Amino acid sequence: MDLRDLESVRRVLDRVRPKVIIHAGAFSNADYCELNKSEASLVNQMATEVIAREARRLNSFIVFVSSDYVFDGKSGSYTEEDVPNPVNHYGLTKLKAEKAIESETQEYAIVRPATIYGPWDARLKENFALWILRNLAGGQTIRLVIDQIASPTLNLGLARMIHEITRRQIHGIIHTTDDVSISKYEFGIRLAKLFDLDVNRIIPVTMDSMGWIARRPKNSSLNVGKAKRVLKNGPMTLDKALELFKRELVLSESTISS
Repeated sequence: MDLRDLESVRRVLDRVRPKVIIHAGAFSNADYCELNKSEASLVNQMATEVIAREARRLNSFIVFVSSDYVFDGKSGSYTEEDVPNPVNHYGLTKLKAEKAIESETQEYAIVRPATIYGPWDARLKENFALWILRNLAGGQTIRLVIDQIASPTLNLGLARMIHEITRRQIHGIIHTTDDVSISKYEFGIRLAKLFDLDVNRIIPVTMDSMGWIARRPKNSSLNVGKAKRVLKNGPMTLDKALELFKRELVLSESTISS
């Protein structure tokens, strides 16, 4: 289903008539979205509006995967009750998509992960953890920012939380990251140590040296207290998430040097 073709989105949903819709499709590269605002708005916002209307018409429960980038990063440890204020176009499209879902249907859950990583790459994008490991294993030196704080999200944990939210049809907004607030530099150090790789190949840098096109929130870490209270299989600590990540990476016979 091509989210750029809104009529195709309608046709597919009308044909399938799903009881549950898990909507995770989006352009998530902040720089790409900043340079291609119309396309990003079409895919991230307008397609979501169509999906939300169809979900209401079909009486489907929708789980929308949003982002920590709906926040401006001025304070960090954001709860579900904090007021979003995105600083780039990607975050704005995700916020508008959230608002569309809230206005179109009552049968929804909005989950907010951040910096999703796992033992396998996404279909069109290498995830952050594997990028770190492959570069270090290949003897490369990498630069990681010390002044951007977030709450990384193991994809296996996210999948478990979304499955429970879907099965129990838990409504509203819920933060679904790992239970941690950490810089990308410190995250890289933790990964390198876990896999016995050279931490000296990780160079600490600041955000303003990266040459990014889109602004990034400095501290978009998320408070997962609600998820810990509500979910039986809630957010994991970073230690537990990384342990599971390493075990699944080995079991999958994936290679970090590929």
